Amino acid sequence: MKNFFIAVFLLTTLLAGQNIELKEKQLENLKSQIEKTRKNLEKTGKRKLKARKSTKQYKSKINSNEKKIIRIRNSELKSKKQLEKTKDKILATDFKLENIRELCTKEFQKLMILEIQKKQRFNTGIDCTVLAELIHLTIDKYNEETDKKYSLRKEKKRQEKAWKDAQWTRIVTAKKNRKYKKKMSDLNNQIEKLSKLEKQYLKEKKQLEQNSKELADLIANLKLNYTEEFEDAYKFSSEKLDWPLTGKIIRDYGKYSNSNYRISLENNGINIEAQDGQPVKAVDEGIVAFAGRFKAFGKLIIIDHQNGFHSVYAHNSRLLVTKGNKIKKNQKIALAGSSGSAETPQLHFEMRKKGKSVDPKPYLKKKQ
Repeated sequence: MKNFFIAVFLLTTLLAGQNIELKEKQLENLKSQIEKTRKNLEKTGKRKLKARKSTKQYKSKINSNEKKIIRIRNSELKSKKQLEKTKDKILATDFKLENIRELCTKEFQKLMILEIQKKQRFNTGIDCTVLAELIHLTIDKYNEETDKKYSLRKEKKRQEKAWKDAQWTRIVTAKKNRKYKKKMSDLNNQIEKLSKLEKQYLKEKKQLEQNSKELADLIANLKLNYTEEFEDAYKFSSEKLDWPLTGKIIRDYGKYSNSNYRISLENNGINIEAQDGQPVKAVDEGIVAFAGRFKAFGKLIIIDHQNGFHSVYAHNSRLLVTKGNKIKKNQKIALAGSSGSAETPQLHFEMRKKGKSVDPKPYLKKKQ
């Protein structure tokens, strides 16, 4: 706990020269961003609720249509059976008609023969009147079966239409169901995406609130009238110092735009690209004022060079020194990494003169 308060005190000292007005503007921007995120979260929740209601409605429609399809299929099978029976009846009627036609032909032939024999005065013993009556009855039977066949054909057409209508209704209903299932699947995917977005907004809101609190605390500390005089002449052991780490500068000293929060921020040092585990060296001799984890800085080292300057080394993966250690120039003090808020391996390096941040590049040797 003691180390923590020392760290807060040291960092407050180092940050004392920052522009309070700029930080207050940044705080207002953060608060605005928090409110925007809260509204996005609320909007996402409403969209998610609406999607769930729609999913429930589609599920109900699908279940209703599934039952309807079963009923239609049963009706379709029934119509098909009736149609098959009607077809069988038509075939039976055709068979009867054929028999009647043959019988009628035979009877007519007999009648014709009798008429011829009668004219030739042959006595066959068969009454032509009875035979003629029999032919008339046969013709009546034929006409009756023909009418029956006609009725059966009409019934067949009706049943075929009913069967085709049932088939069509089943196909249309099944198509609707496929459409509903597709919509329901899309809605479920949308709900899943909205849930992820909701988590993202919650995480973002939490981070923004934390940043806002830290910034508010920082402003409160900056408003303390901290003053401390250094007696030394702000000189180092050499005119130009070696770089703490060899690498490309990925963020320079000064103002930069933060795309996540859409605000302008200020970098109090330089960020140097590094390999994970790359050695970090002290730029000059001094005493370790702080060595440990500190918020977004991750694993942090602050060296007091006892000449009015402090050097700051942040985002390390491993610290090789502890508080109070005496440090020699170019001594290996840490291994580079991506602790704290860093997304890739890098070294955040600062130079502080009398607590105020200064561009460290003029104090370092010119890169070859």
